[in-house]
This record gives sequence, structure tokens and C-alpha cells, in this order.
Amino acid sequence: MENQKIYSMRIAITVLLLSFFGAVSEAQVWDKTRDRTKEKTQERTERNAEEGIDRGLDKIEDGIKNIFKKKDKKSKSDQDGTNASGAHSTGPNDTKTDGQGNTDYSAFKNFDFIPGENILFFDDFSNGLNLWNRVTWDEGEEKHKGMVTTSGVAPGNWYYMPRKGMTAPKSLGALPNQFTLEFDFFYDENHTEHEGGINTMFVKENGFDINNYDFYFERNTRLGLDIHPAGKNLYLKGWREYGYSDGIDGGEWILRELIENYLKTNQVYRMSISRNGSHVKLYINQDKVIDLPNAFPANESYTFMLGNNSWISGLYVSNVRLATGAPQPAKEIRENKAFITQNIHFDVNSDIIKANSYQILNEIAQSLKQVSSTILIVGHTDSDGSAEHNLTLSQKRAASVKRALVNEFGLDANRLITDGKGLTQPLNGNRNASEKAENRRVEFIQQNQ
Repeated sequence: MENQKIYSMRIAITVLLLSFFGAVSEAQVWDKTRDRTKEKTQERTERNAEEGIDRGLDKIEDGIKNIFKKKDKKSKSDQDGTNASGAHSTGPNDTKTDGQGNTDYSAFKNFDFIPGENILFFDDFSNGLNLWNRVTWDEGEEKHKGMVTTSGVAPGNWYYMPRKGMTAPKSLGALPNQFTLEFDFFYDENHTEHEGGINTMFVKENGFDINNYDFYFERNTRLGLDIHPAGKNLYLKGWREYGYSDGIDGGEWILRELIENYLKTNQVYRMSISRNGSHVKLYINQDKVIDLPNAFPANESYTFMLGNNSWISGLYVSNVRLATGAPQPAKEIRENKAFITQNIHFDVNSDIIKANSYQILNEIAQSLKQVSSTILIVGHTDSDGSAEHNLTLSQKRAASVKRALVNEFGLDANRLITDGKGLTQPLNGNRNASEKAENRRVEFIQQNQ
């Protein structure tokens, strides 16, 4: 009798394993299932059916995890280059420098992304989700509904994204035809290759209502970019609105790619997106991983949101920055005798310039070579921290910018003088994250001969 019970249990486990691996062995299983269901059911029925499949697969996965629970989790973190706390060993301030504090810009010298100068929206989640509307679904199954938290991976606040949901800025309005969108992200070991990752979705702004937006089958014009990290791999997908039929497979998909051995868990990456008319480019750190000349549908106005359709939640984002207006240092200096930028970035609480500032520094250097007068470089900070600390930090950052212009771009050190004003000359009231981001700036002021 006991042997018969064991035999029956083995059969049940075998069937369970076969069902599990047959259902989820490919990263594209969600896409194939959704496409198959589209042909057989109406839109709403289709979505409900897929969510039912989702829940069933989740339960199978939970069962598998209980059967094959790993006893030694340390080996996984060691493979990913993490320390005992789960934070990547290099930490957030991992800019490479020489002994004199000069940044190694070599990885970014071909980086052709330059952020817009006029900030339309910025949030570091220091005030929670006050600037966002959020909708989640699959309420009975998801692990959480999205929350702001801290992490040992990097300082500051992070939006721990929901497993299934949408998050959109409040009262953003229509985006211009030229803009840049950036944010930091990392993922933990829970995030898998199944279903999706961070979906940056540009949706028709006119009449947009996140509470009535259909993530799967919305018929209004949209562009979706799915950045889906899993282990060391990066899955890239792009799609147009539901019903679009000119994609790579005769349908809505306009991009499907896989970059193997590209990422690491618990390491912060910068995602940068630029739109110029219909042309969209997307970068992970210095690498351009998406380049779609005809991504945006024509003659529409858009807003954006972050969407999620994840197998298991393990995604974190912060420092979301939307801006427009390409920097024009030569024109500004020629016409106004000054140029102001928020796009020279520094390591946290440091005067070390991040390597992704190379292109804006290069543009400034070439512009300053066109004038013969002395240039005053002035650093400014926001109001966080003491006045004394911010004054010293702003002075050091101005000196670092001078050092970069001299050592990296060959400007005459005798033509550059530096100063720092700390928090004493704000452009606004430092009332929120966006205003504080505007105040963290460097000015280049042409001096009278």
C-alpha cells in the first residue's frame, strides 16, 4: 500500500513537471498564447482567459519551487557578483577614475545620447508615489501592488514595480515631438525570462485615462518598448497598437531581440530614450540597444506610462527624468554670454563626474574654444543638506568640471576660473524633486575682457 502511494505521488510530480516545463520553456510563451487566444475569443474574454492561464502557471511554479527549494542561495549571489547584503560589490558610485580624480570616459566617447535641458518631469520618489497614478490587476495573485522602498543596492528611494500594473505621471500633458526620457533601474534574482519586464509605453494623450486603459488590447495609438532583464540576458521587444499589421511578423510586433550575457542582477543601469519625430533610440548605459526610425505613428500627441506584465515582480526604478530642448552651449554663450546645464552628472554626494556626461562636456568644450575670454564655472546644489556642505560640494564640482575641460578636452586652464554657490541661488522654491533637479546645475559665464 505504501509503495502504491509513492508510485502515485511520483506520477503526479512527473505530470506536474511536464506541464510546467512544457508551458514555460520558452520566453515567448506569453506572446504565443496571447496570439492564439486572439484568434479564438473576443477581446475581454481573451484577456480573462490569459490571466487565468497566468494564475495557473504561477501556482505550478510555486509548487515546483517548494519541491526543488535551493538550500544554498549564497552561490547564486556569488555568481552575480553580489555581496552578502545583496548589493552589487561596486555600489552606485562606481565611476572609474585615475589617482587624480579624472573620470575614465572611454566607454562613453561614442555615446550619442544627450538629455534635453528643459525638465518636463522629474521624480526620485522622495515623496512616495504622489506624482503618479497607478492601476494594478490580478489582485488575488500578485505579491504586491507596487511601493516605494529603499534598497541595499543603491541609495535613495526606489519604486518597486507591481507584478501587473500601470503607473503614469499625473497631469503631464502631451509630449513634444522631440524629448528624452531617462531612469535608473535594477532587478533582483526573482525576475525571470517569462512574460515581460519594464514596459515604457507611449500612449495617445487625447482622452487618456489610466483607469480605463486596456493594457493588452487598447486600440488607441501607442508604442510599447519592453526592456526585460532575466538573469544575465536582456530581452528587447517593441510593439505598436493592437490591430497594427505592418510589424516584423505581419502583426503588431516591430522588434524582438535577445542579448545574452549582458546584465547582472542587483546592479544599477541607466535607461535613456530619445524621440525625434517618429525616430526612437533606446540606450542601456552607453550601449544603443534599440534604434527604430519609424517607431511612432504619425500625427498623434503622446503621454507615457510605465507598464508591468511580469511573471514575478523583481524590478526597481528611480530618478525618472523627462526633458526637451537639445543643449546649445555655443548659441547661448554667443547670445547670452552664459550657458546653464543640469546634465553634468556626478556620483552621489561626490565631485566625481559620471562618464555619461562626456558628450555634453565635449559640446561645452568645443563651444568655449570659439571664444577667447575667461569663463567662470559656477556650481549650484539643491536645498537638501546643510548650507556649509552644499557650498563645499558645489565648489568641488565646479573644480572637477574645469579639470575635465582641461585634461580631457585641452582647454587652457588659465582661461577657466571656478566658484560654487551651494544652495544660495535657487531657480525656484526647491518644493519638489523636479525643482530640486533644476537647481542642481553648472553655469558657464563669459567674463568681460
